[in-house]
Amino acid sequence: MDIEEKKQAEGYFEQYWRYASALRNWFVAYGIGGAILCVSKADVFAEFPACTKQIIIFAFLLGVSVQVLLAFWNKIGHWFIYRGEDDPSYRSTKTYKFWDKATEWFWIDISIDIITFCSFFLATYKLIIALGRFG
Repeated sequence: MDIEEKKQAEGYFEQYWRYASALRNWFVAYGIGGAILCVSKADVFAEFPACTKQIIIFAFLLGVSVQVLLAFWNKIGHWFIYRGEDDPSYRSTKTYKFWDKATEWFWIDISIDIITFCSFFLATYKLIIALGRFG
């Protein structure tokens, strides 16, 4: 890969990273907002069946939790990559080699995003249905 191609690839990754960060921020804000909505409307939420409340809260917390874990995973991985940039001898370690590959596993990011989307969809659906019945 020549210098121009490398710059272009870095530009694409930077753009991807911005979108990924924005999506993660929206997911976390939505999940926290959903949980706050339930608490702020405690009188209405209290009328929901216990099972419905548990599903709603669990689904919001699951979505937020997996996004936070993904951010933690990426933070750890990129720390090892940056360490390898600062210390070229570190690149020969098993830890660096693992994280060098792991930080490129796109399936982890997309799987977590799908889990988050599905859990938020479930929580929102249950909340709307319950509000229609009990609100």
